[in-house]
Amino acid sequence: MDIHRNIEQSIQSALKSFSVVALTGPRQTGKSTLLKTLFGNEYSYTTFDDPLVRERAMDDPVFFLDNLGDRAIIDEIQYVPQIFRFLHPGRPRHLLWPGGGD
Repeated sequence: MDIHRNIEQSIQSALKSFSVVALTGPRQTGKSTLLKTLFGNEYSYTTFDDPLVRERAMDDPVFFLDNLGDRAIIDEIQYVPQIFRFLHPGRPRHLLWPGGGD
């Protein structure tokens, strides 16, 4: 059963104005699930929980970002903080990331 949240409209609106949107909040509250539910058909999904994915992103962040596609959700992005230096308009065109407090 899907629960529609008030924030869905705000996320949709933010994506019309910004190429990168972060959804932050407490851990284990459904941020990743919400983004995958709303955008899973349009956006690729990757997580830096996977050590191999994390290693690829750290080794060559430009290549990694260029190969995500135009629209991507990156989960656990805090594990590869250096990737933020390589985010700019056009790489990818739209990026969503859920972020929680540790």
